[in-house]
Amino acid sequence: MRGVTRDLTVQQKSQYLLSELELILRDVDNVVKRSAVVEKHFEKAKESLRLLEVSAEKVRRRGLTMRNIESGMEEQEVLKEQEGQEVSEEVVVVGVAAQKRKTKNNRVSSV
Repeated sequence: MRGVTRDLTVQQKSQYLLSELELILRDVDNVVKRSAVVEKHFEKAKESLRLLEVSAEKVRRRGLTMRNIESGMEEQEVLKEQEGQEVSEEVVVVGVAAQKRKTKNNRVSSV
């Protein structure tokens, strides 16, 4: 009789442990899914921060260009100062065209 009672108790405990194990595994699956969602949010935030840095750098360059052109520096020198490297011929041509438009609009002859 004790053996039957003991077997019944062991069986009940093992069923309880199995049901708890199923709940734990379900919770682990939920954690994995939620961590994937959080990771996607962080990736989006990281990309947004990268884009903000790009935009801030563009605004900074434009501001420096405007300040330096107004102070009399040639646009080619401004670009060299900003990038620390040689300026391509294409940029120089664009800069000359921009300077000519500025001169024409302000009716000031170039020096």
